[in-house]
Amino acid sequence: MNSIFIRGSRRNEFIRVDLDKIVFVEGMSNYVKIYLTDQVLITYSTLKNLEHRLQEDSHFLRVSRSAIVNLRYVLSIYSGTITLLNGNKLALGNSYRADVYAMVQAKLVNH
Repeated sequence: MNSIFIRGSRRNEFIRVDLDKIVFVEGMSNYVKIYLTDQVLITYSTLKNLEHRLQEDSHFLRVSRSAIVNLRYVLSIYSGTITLLNGNKLALGNSYRADVYAMVQAKLVNH
């Protein structure tokens, strides 16, 4: 799966989103804000629904109740804060720390 389709803002509009361009996704109740490398899209969906679609790609990881990140765009993780290559900073949720650190350990060069 290299892309997904999301609902656009107009009736019967669907927008193809390349997974490689997704930096992170922010949940906002029944909407999600998808931050791409070149734009931001908002669509009617829950974060949980989108998470299920993105789990097929091993580069996406839920990091809090309201965020999913593309690990390709993570610059650093320090003291509960995830810094992305675009400068955004996301809080690492307590209940997601073990999964995030396990993923990082699996990709660590010297462990």
